[in-house]
Amino acid sequence: MFQFKNSRMDIDRVSLICSEGILLATNSKNHIICGLDERIYCCVPHTNYYRDLIQEVGILADYQTRDRGQKMTVTQMKDVLHRKYDASESMDILLAGQDSKGLHIYNMGLNSESTNLVYAVKGNQGMEDAYQYLTEHWQESMNIQNAEQMARKVLQVGESDFVDMCFIYKTRTMEIDESNQEESLEALSP
Repeated sequence: MFQFKNSRMDIDRVSLICSEGILLATNSKNHIICGLDERIYCCVPHTNYYRDLIQEVGILADYQTRDRGQKMTVTQMKDVLHRKYDASESMDILLAGQDSKGLHIYNMGLNSESTNLVYAVKGNQGMEDAYQYLTEHWQESMNIQNAEQMARKVLQVGESDFVDMCFIYKTRTMEIDESNQEESLEALSP
């Protein structure tokens, strides 16, 4: 059985891909899970700044979908978040979703850096232990119940502790003309 080096880690968000989709979870009431588009969600700090940022990006996604008839990809959503974000602060977003290219998780951090991952964590301490645990135990073939157990272990929460989870179930791949979408998004950027 894996033992964390630190008896109490300070991991407050986790996201991981499993055979049935993507799990996004937080154990902190200081973070919220928000829908940006039909199959794209993020977990951000519960502050006015992030609320306004997410609302702005959600309006842009709605405009793309409703008025232009085009779905945004997860990568395009990540790029829009980077363009809208105030570079003077550290970006603190876990982005997860599904598009025509599959399932995606982005751990969005400093200097517009973000990497497409199969799992990601955010927190103040114990990140090394959490990533080591996920590296040793994560399997693409695991089911939703195993993904939830793994997230609870990383977040160090029990059955009666506060945890907010969002599960994005896999669907059939959607047909999207991405070349037209990229051109449309460039026209919308400031």
